Amino acid sequence: MKNFNIGKVEDTNITLDTVLGLGKTVNDLLVNGGMQVITNSTSTSEADIKNADRLADKLLALSNAIISTTEQAQEQINNVVHNYYHTEQ
Repeated sequence: MKNFNIGKVEDTNITLDTVLGLGKTVNDLLVNGGMQVITNSTSTSEADIKNADRLADKLLALSNAIISTTEQAQEQINNVVHNYYHTEQ
């Protein structure tokens, strides 16, 4: 029952750290000027401007979801590791 490979857990956590970093980078890019670049397109078409606004909003929502989900997964991994080491073997 205690066939647990901590190396694989650490590898998974490293991968999650990478995903979290990517999500935060996308979020930072959008919040710090990227949204303006997308929404201030050179087009004067109202439809194009609305589409750019929707795209920016969706990208921001996606980056926020990536961050939130990754943090939840890391918390779950930490709980598993904690429970593994703090239960009687």
